Amino acid sequence: MLKKEHRLPTYVFRKIYAKGKTKKGQFVILRNLNNYQDKSRFGIVISIKAIKKATARNLAKRRITEIINRHYDKIEKGQDLIFIVKKEASFSELEKEIFGLLNV
Repeated sequence: MLKKEHRLPTYVFRKIYAKGKTKKGQFVILRNLNNYQDKSRFGIVISIKAIKKATARNLAKRRITEIINRHYDKIEKGQDLIFIVKKEASFSELEKEIFGLLNV
């Protein structure tokens, strides 16, 4: 689980969807917007349409959360990021794609 200070408040999601920039990958869509703070905040969205089974959705959330926790210091500070999962992927595939989208 992400630390509370790194979680994106729900009211910010609409702002990011309206004004944020979008980058698309094979497994994940990344939407981001500058928050002008000294920390980055993250949100994860996985629809039932993208991944049918709840256990698989939870696994994908845990994988993305672990990637964020492991590499938080490499991610540029001052951003609000939403990861929208399009389909199931292994940990290594997600990690590679997220780093590609973040340009880390």
